[in-house]
Amino acid sequence: MGKTRKEIDAEWEVHKSEIETLFLKEKKTRDEVMEVMEKTHGFHRSKAQYIRKLQQWNFKKNSTNETWKFVARRLEKRRLEGKDSETLINDELIATKKLKHEISRYATLSYQQMLNTAPSPATPGGVEIRTPQDENGILVEYSHIPWYDFERSVEQQFEFFRSMELVQPGIHSLYSRQSLDWYLNLPIDLTTAASSSPLDIFTVQPDFQGAGFGYQFGGISNSLWTDQPTQDLDVHIQSDGGSPISPTTETSSGEVRSLFAEILGTGVDPDSPEYHSKIASELDDVLIECEEGELVRNIKKMVGPSVLESSFQLLRYSVYLSSNNLLSTHHTDKLLQWVVESGKFSIIDRLIRMKKSSTEVFASNLFVSAARKQYVKIIPAFIALGIDVNVPGGGRDYKTTALYEAAAKRDINLVRTLLDAGADPNRIGPNQIISPLQEALEDAHGFKYWRLLQARAHVDVSWEKDDLELCHMLLKAGADVNIAPVDDFFTSTLLLAGVLQCNSKLVTMLLDWKAHVNHMTKTSMTALQGAAKSNNIEIAQLLLDAGADVDAPAGKKYKALRIEGARYADFEHLISPIQYAAFHNNTEMLQIFLDAGADVDGYLPTEDEFPKEYYDDINNYSTETPLQWAVRHKNTVLVRQLLLADAKVDGLGYGPTPLQIAAERGSTSLVNLLLKKHASINADPVGTTGKTALQAAAEKGNYDLVKILIDAGANLNAQAGPIAGRTALQAAVYSKNIELIVALIGYGADVNAEPSPVEGRTCLQAAAEIGNCEIIQIFLKNGAEVNAPAAREGGRTALQAALKKDRISAVEILLEAGADINAAPSKSGGLTALFASVKCHNVGFVKRLLQTANPNEETSRESPLMKAAELGSSDIVQRLIQAGANVNYDVQKDYYPRTALETAIKTGHLHIVRELLAAGADINGPTFKDGISNRSPLEVAVDRNNIEIVKLLLSKGAKVDLYPENSLPQSTALCCALGKWQDNEEIIQLLVAAGADVNRVGHGQGMPLPMRVRNIREVQILLSAGANVNGTIPGGTTALQRSVTSDNIDIVQILLDAGADVNAPGPDEDFGKTALQTAASRGKVPIVRLLLRYGADPNTPACGSHGVTALQAAVISGHLPVVMMLLKAGADINAPAAKIGGRTALEAAAEHGRLDMVSLFLKNDGDPESLELRRKRAAKLAIKSGNIFISILLNGYKKV
Repeated sequence: MGKTRKEIDAEWEVHKSEIETLFLKEKKTRDEVMEVMEKTHGFHRSKAQYIRKLQQWNFKKNSTNETWKFVARRLEKRRLEGKDSETLINDELIATKKLKHEISRYATLSYQQMLNTAPSPATPGGVEIRTPQDENGILVEYSHIPWYDFERSVEQQFEFFRSMELVQPGIHSLYSRQSLDWYLNLPIDLTTAASSSPLDIFTVQPDFQGAGFGYQFGGISNSLWTDQPTQDLDVHIQSDGGSPISPTTETSSGEVRSLFAEILGTGVDPDSPEYHSKIASELDDVLIECEEGELVRNIKKMVGPSVLESSFQLLRYSVYLSSNNLLSTHHTDKLLQWVVESGKFSIIDRLIRMKKSSTEVFASNLFVSAARKQYVKIIPAFIALGIDVNVPGGGRDYKTTALYEAAAKRDINLVRTLLDAGADPNRIGPNQIISPLQEALEDAHGFKYWRLLQARAHVDVSWEKDDLELCHMLLKAGADVNIAPVDDFFTSTLLLAGVLQCNSKLVTMLLDWKAHVNHMTKTSMTALQGAAKSNNIEIAQLLLDAGADVDAPAGKKYKALRIEGARYADFEHLISPIQYAAFHNNTEMLQIFLDAGADVDGYLPTEDEFPKEYYDDINNYSTETPLQWAVRHKNTVLVRQLLLADAKVDGLGYGPTPLQIAAERGSTSLVNLLLKKHASINADPVGTTGKTALQAAAEKGNYDLVKILIDAGANLNAQAGPIAGRTALQAAVYSKNIELIVALIGYGADVNAEPSPVEGRTCLQAAAEIGNCEIIQIFLKNGAEVNAPAAREGGRTALQAALKKDRISAVEILLEAGADINAAPSKSGGLTALFASVKCHNVGFVKRLLQTANPNEETSRESPLMKAAELGSSDIVQRLIQAGANVNYDVQKDYYPRTALETAIKTGHLHIVRELLAAGADINGPTFKDGISNRSPLEVAVDRNNIEIVKLLLSKGAKVDLYPENSLPQSTALCCALGKWQDNEEIIQLLVAAGADVNRVGHGQGMPLPMRVRNIREVQILLSAGANVNGTIPGGTTALQRSVTSDNIDIVQILLDAGADVNAPGPDEDFGKTALQTAASRGKVPIVRLLLRYGADPNTPACGSHGVTALQAAVISGHLPVVMMLLKAGADINAPAAKIGGRTALEAAAEHGRLDMVSLFLKNDGDPESLELRRKRAAKLAIKSGNIFISILLNGYKKV
C-alpha cells in the first residue's frame, strides 16, 4: 500500500532543516543536495519533487529584481530619516557588502533618483528592514574626521578638471610642462623655504575649518600656486638616475582599475562585472562613507570608459589609505609611478594644495617615494609646496627620509637638493635603522648591487668618484663620521666600511674628517684588521701611518669588546692583521706587519672569548697562527720567514700542528723543514677528528712521506681519534694503496687495532666497507679478526659493512672465512647482517641468511620485518614471517612507526597491511609506555590521511577510542584527524560513525570541535554527534573564537545557534582574544555585527600581556567601520591597555598612523580631565613611529 500525502509531507519535514542548510547556507546545487540526502539518509526523491518542495518552502537563493529595488527604496527612506538599518531576507541577515552589491546590480542610479516620487510598493514576502539590534543609541560624532573634511572639498578639485575635459574632450594626460617648469624656475631659496624642524612648517591655529576642533595644518602660502588651467600636455619627467619618462596619453581606465585592485589586495579582473562590488567590499572594511551609497557610485565611475574619472577615484581613496597608514611602501611607489607615467601630477598638485590633513600625510609619503624613485624634477616641486624634507614617509611598512632614499640610490644631485633644502644628514626614520652616510657607504652586493646598477644607469661619473663626492657632501653637512654600527644591519664602523670597499681615497677622506683609526665594537673589527682581511697593502700602510694598532685585538683596551663580540658570535674580529696576511698568503703584507712590530704568532683568544667547543673543531681556523696558514699554503718562503722570526714551530696548541698540516697537504719539503726545526712528530691529534702526522700522510696514501715520518720516529700504532678516527693502517685502507698497506704491516702496524668508538672501523671492516677483495685477503692472511665487534656508535662488523654496501664478492670471502651472520650490531646506529640484506633488497641473501640467522635479532633501529614493510616487499615480508619474525616487535621509540604494521601504514602499502594483519599483527598496536610514541595503527593511518587503510582497520575491528578517558596517552584517532591541516571530511565521518567520542579530550589537542572550524560540514557532523560547542583546545580557545579567524559567517552563525558562549574569555594570558576581539582585529563588519547581536561585550578587558580590547584591535588593524560600530555599541575609548605591550585605543591609533581614528577619539573622548596627559603620551608614540602629522594633531588639539 502506498504512503499517504500526510506521511510523505512528514518525511520531507524531517529533513527540512538539513536541506535548508545544504541549499541556502552551503550554497549547494539542487542536484548536490539530492545526492547528499540519498547518500547520507537514503532519502530519494525525484528532481520535480525537489523543485516543488523548494518552491513551497520558499527556499530561494537569489532575491528578485523587485525585492532589491524595494530594499534600496526603504533603506534610502530610512537614511533620510536619520535611521540606521539592517536587512533580513528569509530571516537571514544580509551582510553590508552583499547588500551594496545587490543594490548596485538591480537598483540603478536613475531608479534611486525616482524613489522619492514613486508610490511605495508593498513589502515583499520574507523581507524585513529594521533598526540594528546590536546598537544602543550611543551618539558618536564623526562628521569632523579628516577623511570627511577631504571628501567635502575634493569634488571641487575634480570639477576643475572635468570642466577642462569639456573644453578639450579626450584629455587624459593632465601633467603640465608649464606647471612643472614653473616650479623648477621659481626664484626660491630652498634653504630658507625649508624648516629647521619637522614640525616648523605647521602652525597651531585657533580653528580648523570643518574639523570641529582646534588644530590646523598650515604650511607655505597657497599664493605660491597658480589656479590657472594647465594646457601643455607634453612633459618629460626625469626618473631613475636621469632617464626621461614621457607621460602616457593612452592610459586606459582598465589599467587604473587594475592598479587599484592591486593596492586593495584583490586579484579581480579590471574588466570583470564583479569588479565594482569586490572593490567596494574591500573598501567597506576600512572606511566609512560620507553618504549612503557614495562608495558604490564612485566605484561605478571607475568601471566606465573615462580615464579621468577612474583616476579621480583611484587618487581619492589612495589619499584615505595613505593618510591612515594603510597604503604600503610598494604601492605608494607604484601609485606615484602611475601618476608620472600617465601625466596626472596636476591632480596631485591640486590635492596637495587643498592643505587638508589627509593630503598633508599623502604628500609626505609621495615625497619620500619620489626620492626613492629618483623623480628628480618632482622633488623641487614638493619642496616648493612646503613639504618638510625631514618628515619620514613612504608607506605603511617602511618609513624613511627622502635624504636616506637619495643616499641609498647614490644620487648626488638629489642629495644636494635635499641638503640645500635643510635635510638633516643624521636624521634616522623609524624604519631606517642606519644613517644616510652609513647607507651611502654600505657595500653593494646581491640585490642591492643590481638596484644600484639600475639607479646609476644614466650617470656618467665613475662609481668611486660618485661615492667620494656623496660622502664628502654628507660629511660637510655634518654627518657623524664615528656613528656607531648597528647590529645585523650595518655592522662596521664607517672607516672599516671604506676599508672593506678597498677605496683608499675614501679611507683618506674619513681619516681627514677624524674617523677613529682603532675603533672596535662587538660587531666591527678595527680598520687595520679589515685592510688585512681585504688583502689590501696600500690601505694597510695608510692606516699604519695614521697610528693603527698592528696587534689589535690583543691588549687590555680591547678585552671587553673581544668578550662582547664573542657573545655576539662573530669571531673574525679576534684574528689579528698578521694572521689575515698569512691567510691570504701575502708575504709582503706579512713583512710590513712584522716591521711594524707585530707578534709573529698573532693573537690567541682566551676561552671566555672563544668557547672551548670551537677549539675542538679543526675546521675552524680562527685560532691558527701565521705559521699554520703558511704551511697550509705550502709557501716554503713564508714558512722560513716566520721561523726566522721565531714563530712557534708547533703553533699555539690549537688546531693541527704545522707538521700535521704539512703531512695532510702531502708536502715532503715542509715536513723535512719542520722536522729540522724539531717539530713534535708525535703530537696528539687536535679535536675530536684530528690526526697525527703519520695518520694524515697514510690517509693520503703518500708512501714516501709515511716512510720519512716513520724513520723520524712516528708512532706507528698511535690511537685513532675519538670520532671517525683511524690508525695509520686503517687510514691507509681508504687510500687503496696496497703497497703502502703492505709496508705498514711490515713496519709492525697492528692489523687488529681497535676502531674509533664512534664510526670507527678495524682494518678488515674498512676493507669490507670499500669492497676491496685484495686488501681483505691481505688482512685475513695477516691474522685479521673476521668477527671483530662493531664500534659502539655507528660501527659495523666486516660482514655487516660489506652487506650494507651490497659488496657481494666481499661477503662471500668473509662468509668463507667464518664471518658470524648473527654478530651483534652496534649499540647506536647498528644493523645486523640480515637487516643489511633486507635494506639492500637482496632477496637471495635474505633467503640464505634466514637458514641460520635469527629474524628477531635486536638492532638499535627497526627490525628486518619493519624494513621489509617499509620497502613494500611482499616476498621478503613473507619469508621473514615464515622464518618466525615477530610481527608485533616493538622498537619503542618516541615517534612512529614502532611496529611493522605501523611502518606499512606510514608508507601506504595496503597489501603489506593485509599480510601483517593476517599474520597476527595487533590491530590496536603495542601497549602504552610513557615517554615513547603511543599512536595506534588507526591513528597512524589517519595521520597519513589514507582512507583505504582507515576503512580496512575499522572493518577489522580497530578501536576508535583505544584508551579509557583521562588515562594516558589521551590520544584519539578523531583528534588526530581533526588536527590535520587538510580537509578529510570522509575520515571524520567514518570515525564518528564508528562511535568516536566527539567530546573526548586529545592529548595536547583539547576538545574535538574547536580543532576543526574551517569546514562547515565537519562542524555540522560534530555538532550532530553531540559535540560540546563550548569545548576548548589547549590554552582555552573555543570553537567560536577559532571560527572567527576563518571569516566564515555561516560557521559563526551555526555555532552561535548551537549555544556557543559569545563572551568566553580569551584563551591565553599572552595575546588572548575573545571572539569579538578577534573579529574586530580582522575587520569583518558582518561578523562583528553578528556577535554584538548575540550579546558580545565590546568592553571585555584586554588580557594582561599584549592583549587588546575589541576597539583597540580594530584600531591596530585599521578598520574604521568596525571602530564606529563598536563605539555605537558602547565601547570605551579609554579602556585600559594590556599591562604588558598594550596600547589604549588613542595610543594605538597614534602609533599605527590612523589619522581619522585619532581625530574620532579626540572628539568623542569622555574624560577631558585626563586627556591632556593621554594625548601627549600618544603624541610621543606617533613621533617614534614616524607619524609626524598625527603628533601635530595631538599636540595642537583643543576641545571646542
